[in-house]
Amino acid sequence: MALAAQGFASTRPKAVVDSRHGRRLFAHLGVIQIDSVNVVTRSQELPVFARLGAHRRDLLPSMVASEELFEYWAHEASLIPASLHTLLRWRMDEARAGNAWGGLVRFANEHSGYIEAVLDEVRQRGPIAASGLSDPGQLDFLQHVQRIFDEGEF
Repeated sequence: MALAAQGFASTRPKAVVDSRHGRRLFAHLGVIQIDSVNVVTRSQELPVFARLGAHRRDLLPSMVASEELFEYWAHEASLIPASLHTLLRWRMDEARAGNAWGGLVRFANEHSGYIEAVLDEVRQRGPIAASGLSDPGQLDFLQHVQRIFDEGEF
């Protein structure tokens, strides 16, 4: 029963997997956690493969690019259907108002100029690795992006 509830009892598509299948998967699961660990492949690909089988490697990125999915810190960095964005705005607004984890608020206050520079560079250049920033800085990159994630800016 638990496996069926997670979508493992459904028959995999016989046709080529496309964004229609991705939309149905996200309607069923809600979110897929993002993780850059890639021993086999990036972890967000594994739930898709386990439920849908072989699929285009650009399925999830294309769904993000077409704004069907967005990335947000929903417990962990996750891909989330855009239809749920309005349900998370209150968390983004709270983070912008400084009502977030104390360490992040302190970090944001102490390094606001750097965080704005990172955000501006990502806006101008699009998705880039931390090592690709013009000024990667000496600070923990995760703290930079977590604050921006919390506020819904990334």
